[in-house]
Amino acid sequence: VEAMTFDAYRAQESWQQSALQTAQAWTGEVMGGKAPWMFFGGQPGSGKTHLCTAACGTLLNAGIAVRYMLWVETSRQLKASINDGETFERLIRPLIDAPVLYMDDLFKTRRGDARSIQEAVTPADIRVAFEIIDARVRMNRPTIISTEWMLDELLAADEAAFSRVNCMSEGYQVQIGRDKGRNWRMKEVSR
Repeated sequence: VEAMTFDAYRAQESWQQSALQTAQAWTGEVMGGKAPWMFFGGQPGSGKTHLCTAACGTLLNAGIAVRYMLWVETSRQLKASINDGETFERLIRPLIDAPVLYMDDLFKTRRGDARSIQEAVTPADIRVAFEIIDARVRMNRPTIISTEWMLDELLAADEAAFSRVNCMSEGYQVQIGRDKGRNWRMKEVSR
């Protein structure tokens, strides 16, 4: 994680330079006391997590508290407790109340099966995501979302939740087209 800084990010292509500039601009806004959201979607291995982590590290170094949420792990716990109001509230409250929240790998599934988002995401996934997103919008708290899904796919899964994300992240949206040539982890392996 220490290696995931803005300086360590290799922005060799124009889409990478744009992604880096977006993450840096968003970070500056949050450090200036504003509460925009940032959305990174698309191609696996394209540096989404690197840039989101760099933004979080910069905020942490400036004394701004950030909470990290790995979707697969945390959503599993939340979904398991969805019918136990007290446990659900105890688990979700820190995510809602965090000064800055980073939701990493939202709706992560095995994409190799080429299912649509409606087939891949359950109603429980939608409920958990909506509860967090809606509460953070109402509280006006900066939030980062990274995912392999594109924003239009997320809107198709749940317009109520993701129209909020679309609105809150306006100006700070990076969508990296699916292209295996943009998977930098694979380029490292092939060297």
